[in-house]
Amino acid sequence: GAELAHHTIQSSIETFGPNSAVVILDEKDAFPNADRRIMLEECFRHEALQPMWGTAAFAYRNSTTMAMMRNGSTRGTINCTSGTIIGDSLGSALYCLYAQPTINQINKGLDVQQASVCDDSTTVCRNWQDAITILERAIIHPNKKLNMHPNKTFILWPRRSQPPPQLIDACKAHGVGLKVGHAKILGGVIGEYNEAVLQHVNAVVDSYEPLLQAITHPQMPKQVAFRLLRVSANTRLNYQLRIHPPALIETQIRRFDTEIQQTFQRIHNMTEHHIHNEDELTDFIKQCELDLSIRLGGLGLRKAIHYAEPAYLAASVSAGQPIPGRYRTSPQQNHNTLPPFLQHLHNCWDSLVHRGIPRADVIHFDEDELTDFIKQCELDLSIRLGGLGLRKGIHYAEPAYLAASVSAGQKNPGRYRTC
Repeated sequence: GAELAHHTIQSSIETFGPNSAVVILDEKDAFPNADRRIMLEECFRHEALQPMWGTAAFAYRNSTTMAMMRNGSTRGTINCTSGTIIGDSLGSALYCLYAQPTINQINKGLDVQQASVCDDSTTVCRNWQDAITILERAIIHPNKKLNMHPNKTFILWPRRSQPPPQLIDACKAHGVGLKVGHAKILGGVIGEYNEAVLQHVNAVVDSYEPLLQAITHPQMPKQVAFRLLRVSANTRLNYQLRIHPPALIETQIRRFDTEIQQTFQRIHNMTEHHIHNEDELTDFIKQCELDLSIRLGGLGLRKAIHYAEPAYLAASVSAGQPIPGRYRTSPQQNHNTLPPFLQHLHNCWDSLVHRGIPRADVIHFDEDELTDFIKQCELDLSIRLGGLGLRKGIHYAEPAYLAASVSAGQKNPGRYRTC
């Protein structure tokens, strides 16, 4: 959900023109203050939600008894008549049903693109005047006065130019912030954000250092350490790969891959090898097994740089956004400087002729047709990255053969050649 919202917001910013603005609303204590009567009314309004009607009514038609705890002991109970129950599996869904009518009323009649994740509501306005209108409606709503969080509610002017004076005055009048250029929301960065993305992803990679240090603790069993490295640590960057252009954060991706590889070497007391002869080449090839999937005899530590581009493309296509223009790191970058992955798509376009799709020019192409073609690429993306998991054999044939040959104790690199 956050990934879909992030792509929708950023794409709208890039296509709405130079007068657009973004309103980020965050209601304070949103879940505890939600009106249960409205939650149930909205739930029963939708026939498609009939399977959850009984559970929702059982949980929320009456007040909930909550214990008051102090120093681990119960000090009394209170009856709660509003809000969702902490830990309830239906809580998020019921809150969204409760909040959606209010959001619709706030955005009514305006030219906007709205995306919400629970109580975090983001609206991209084609005209900055609409952003002021939304802010006023959110504060003085006829049916429900929103208690907005002052530190999390703001307007973003998504470019580095000076915001209009009226927008500055409106933010001051309503006591909300005004950010210029970019902003961090939903675990990523939106707006005119090249340098900001680099700093953000660098900080994300830095935040994993304590985990990598803990994994290599001398008292940590190697089997447990490697399991944590593969399942927990190696996947930490996946969300960033899917919401930010990989060409922009390539340095940070490679840095993350290097730290994962070095952590693996520390776990197993390995040292880096320099290729000078055949035996050392065999040792080097064994390192390649790290990146091979477990079902093919590898260790499953896939390098993020190997799947960053298809992950980002698949996420963008899943969000329904056109790819080629957004894939570039800056509006000034032309099609001649597209990353190798997209250049390869252009070169392979002839293969689609027999399906009735006209060949696109290498530089001037039809974005809709290319987007359709990129959707096919989702087949080759692993399931955990949002794809369908139908990996093409040609993509792992070489490392599979190398890993099998090395595992069999063969040292002759000449066997890798076809003749």
